[in-house]
Amino acid sequence: MLKELLIEMQELIEEVKVNSVNIEDILTRLDIVEEKQDAIPSISVRPSWQEIKDYVEGDTIDNGEVLVLDGVYASEETITFPADRKITVSGDVTIDLIKPAFIVRGGGRLTGATFNTSANLSALETFGLDWRVDHCKYNNIAYDKQGIFIYSPGGFIYGEPCRGLIDNNKVISGKILPTGYGNPVTHENESKMWLEPTGLGKYNTVYIEDNQFSVGPWDSPINDAGNCVDTNYGGSYVFRYNEVRQAYIEAHSYQKCDSRGSRRWEIYGNKISSYGNVSWVGCSIRGGTGVIWGNDFTPAGSPYNFNINFDNVRSVSDRGSFCGKCNGESIVDGNIDASGWPCRDQIGRGQDEFLWKYWEEGSPIPTQASEPVYCWSNRDGGKVVNVNVKPDFQPYIQPNRDYFNEVDNFDGSDGIGVGLKQAMPPSANFYTAFWATEEQTLYKYTENGWEVFYTPYSYPHPLRA
Repeated sequence: MLKELLIEMQELIEEVKVNSVNIEDILTRLDIVEEKQDAIPSISVRPSWQEIKDYVEGDTIDNGEVLVLDGVYASEETITFPADRKITVSGDVTIDLIKPAFIVRGGGRLTGATFNTSANLSALETFGLDWRVDHCKYNNIAYDKQGIFIYSPGGFIYGEPCRGLIDNNKVISGKILPTGYGNPVTHENESKMWLEPTGLGKYNTVYIEDNQFSVGPWDSPINDAGNCVDTNYGGSYVFRYNEVRQAYIEAHSYQKCDSRGSRRWEIYGNKISSYGNVSWVGCSIRGGTGVIWGNDFTPAGSPYNFNINFDNVRSVSDRGSFCGKCNGESIVDGNIDASGWPCRDQIGRGQDEFLWKYWEEGSPIPTQASEPVYCWSNRDGGKVVNVNVKPDFQPYIQPNRDYFNEVDNFDGSDGIGVGLKQAMPPSANFYTAFWATEEQTLYKYTENGWEVFYTPYSYPHPLRA
């Protein structure tokens, strides 16, 4: 508007020079210009953090509005995106963390921000449907412990699981926690997650793609490894095409009687690197089901003790209360054999038969479907990566029962084959699988023969469009 006013005033001056103009006419036209000038919003100083909070959480921000921030702020209070309007907060802004800076929800987007902390503080929370966090940086210089870049509680807050996208961020000594969300009294939402079909390859969870994670500085990671993603309490995630330095990927088991274990996960296409001293693991998976495929563990002859490790906390530890230890005596487990197998929510367990109200004394305990884990095309220096299960856990977590791994010269008797679809044997043992490379599809052998079991969700994620 200001540019238009200046042009109009210039035209008036030129007209005075060229033509004879009545003085009353000039004054009238200047009054019009003055009225327009008064309509221009006053240019104020940079808004405070509280003013930004009041605006974002108020009634005047429009659906689809883009709010551009710049400069340096301290997150004195948490700013919550509106649930009923999709907004974007962007800009070259740096935020020194005191409290979590934003709660992103309602299909909102946060992009371009840098978050600094020296005390492992959390930067963001996300929940609801179709939100996105991208091209941000989380910089935690307290390298002795992983801070929380994003805490993403799932559950059924909006009638369906939490789903959104975290992409193209750089995370230094931080992690993402896409956990299930439990009511603080009943934890009903966690059990609802276990009642839902597993739904691998669908947009029904948090997608984490094309990010960079490092414990310590990106160019010189430190040896004290920590996790870069973790879940529990019925939570789930898809972790794909990320680069990970010195950190590891994790999913927890059912290890507290008043909560549930990790529900499902997909881990694929990642470059996972260890530097300096030996790190104990690249992927530490302790509960639920999913797929792990196409990951590259580097450098060759990786100094990880184990590239992929499976275990289950209650197999070796008594957690007290009504769940105790998985040893054949706990009421929460399957107890098919003397070990207690299958343990509640363990590796290779899936959908509950019915809603388990474990917070109610005497509530019936559902069986869980057998849904084995599948691992293929994972490489360390060109060699097939095998899953490690330590001796204490082997009675509970067994190959070709609870998980299947890629094998050479696949003939359908065990494991997973990889190759062109035409190489699939005509028949196979139940639950063995074959990855058809030209289709990017995993087939599983069932009583009906070969059936499509899994196809990865579209990449890049549609929210990036």
